[in-house]
Amino acid sequence: MSAKLLALVSHSTANRSMISALRANRLSHLVYNHSRCLSTARRTHVNYEVKDGIAVVRFDSPNSRVNSLSREVMKDCEEVFNEISSSGAVGVVLISGKPECFIAGADISMLERAKSAQEIEDLSRSGHTFLNKLVSSPKPVVAAIMGSCLGGGLEVALASHYRIAVKDKKTNLGLPEVMIAVKDKKTNLGLPEVMLGLLPGGGGTQRLPQLISVPNSLDMMLTGKMIKADKARKMGLVDQIVNPLGPGLTSPEERTLEYLEEVAIFTAKQIASGKLKVSRQRPLTERLLRSAIGIQFIRDKIFDKARGQVMKMTSGLYPAPLKIIEVVKTGLEKGQPAGTEAEIKGFAELSQTTHSKALIGLFHGQTLCKKNKFGKPAKEPKTLAVLGAGLMGAGIAQEGVTPKELDKITRTWGFPVGAATLVDEVGIDVAAHVAEDLGRIFSERFAGANMEVLKEMVATGFTGRKGGKGFYIYEAGVKDRKVNDKALEILNKYHISPKHKCTLEEHQMRLGVRFVNEAALCLQEGILANPLEGDIGAVFGLGFPPFLGGPFRYVDTYGANKVVDWMKKFADDYGPQFKPCQLLIDHSNDTSKKFHKTN
Repeated sequence: MSAKLLALVSHSTANRSMISALRANRLSHLVYNHSRCLSTARRTHVNYEVKDGIAVVRFDSPNSRVNSLSREVMKDCEEVFNEISSSGAVGVVLISGKPECFIAGADISMLERAKSAQEIEDLSRSGHTFLNKLVSSPKPVVAAIMGSCLGGGLEVALASHYRIAVKDKKTNLGLPEVMIAVKDKKTNLGLPEVMLGLLPGGGGTQRLPQLISVPNSLDMMLTGKMIKADKARKMGLVDQIVNPLGPGLTSPEERTLEYLEEVAIFTAKQIASGKLKVSRQRPLTERLLRSAIGIQFIRDKIFDKARGQVMKMTSGLYPAPLKIIEVVKTGLEKGQPAGTEAEIKGFAELSQTTHSKALIGLFHGQTLCKKNKFGKPAKEPKTLAVLGAGLMGAGIAQEGVTPKELDKITRTWGFPVGAATLVDEVGIDVAAHVAEDLGRIFSERFAGANMEVLKEMVATGFTGRKGGKGFYIYEAGVKDRKVNDKALEILNKYHISPKHKCTLEEHQMRLGVRFVNEAALCLQEGILANPLEGDIGAVFGLGFPPFLGGPFRYVDTYGANKVVDWMKKFADDYGPQFKPCQLLIDHSNDTSKKFHKTN
């Protein structure tokens, strides 16, 4: 063992007798390394070897930068643990062969290939069966975490008996029971399923609130937040952290991974022998809160607050966060078996929603767009402007709709920022300049709004947030902004009476279909290389609702024929700016045409 390891243990929860035992064991351990007992069968993704009486299980999927939980990986796991359970090993260490990834989560393609909610439910139950074996194992299981430990990876760690994490920027953790993590800047822990429109389907909704506080658990699950190793230690998510090593005969990453393995083996031996008693005494305030949650009134207050925050942030447009709250509360109120059943059912149900399919599509798009096929730009961009629905909302604002009403129309359809607020943020002077140029170049495509509205706003000194006044009045420290009455006077001056009283859906579709049509024109004219890039640009660059997956996936889901029908109706009522492009018409005439392939 290295001096580093001895220093680590002397500053950890291990006592002096543990240090003496470690020193005495040094020679025998080095000799044993030359005669280690390897597993009898070589598997593709998961293998193990016995070192010093501890079965070291190594996740290392070939030809992949990450480890993920696929059917094949789970099959290997089952076989490995069946062998270990009947072997002479006294403990188990779970570790990765990849320094940058412990387990990144479930294999998304496995979920996509599933044809029904029942098939997803079966996958989840199978995962629960294996993880329950870890939990009930008489041999201590230590999760040694370096690199990404997210989603199903964190759930594997949560089902372990001890967790150690490396403190580095590439280490992320997800759902273990007792973990060990290496303390480096690569280590973060998180439950990112909510970002895919899902919930943790391997026990995370039940085991995480038992390990850390309920508010922290909800925060991790509802936001997909990743937690670094040192913070995870303070939260109680990991039991021990170690610092990474520097360069030596091998790379720092390789040395750190070897060091983490040594620490984990030693820790597993100490737990197995009874020399290390795992204690998770939490601060008094946290213990009092946990007791208070047993009172229904207080529990209801906590979950009502969480639900209110979700509704405020999402307008109820995303089902996964609300389902997470429901499932966690079920476990606390009715016990873990009932909570687990609710988790399995909820995971399967969410997997079949259009929201999840759209968000998974965006995940693939992000992966694709990380590959820069254009090379380094000849000129570095200096300024960027994001307008999106802002300019497209200008036509609606002339029909007697107030800025607050326009913001509500756009936000309840799923845009992250209301159209009036967006124009204020960008700058009304910028919006006026862009709108005038686009109107001159594209003529009827940008018709429907009187540009004199924006021009007079600018002439009056209403440039938006930066000037203190725009559609709203901006004052330091004031969150609930007032509508600028003088701006309303300008809007009323150019007021256009609507053809008929519009419903909320009509207002929203007037915004949505023009956005979609412009995206389709970009693909039709070869500006976009493919629909996926268009979806990514629209969502992350222009604020298109993420749960709709981008304009092209939205057309596939909603139906090109319906989009074209809306556009024809609006063209009759409001003018040629709603004329659908030929690509949309082609897809409307042939419903088998899709922008994205389906499984």
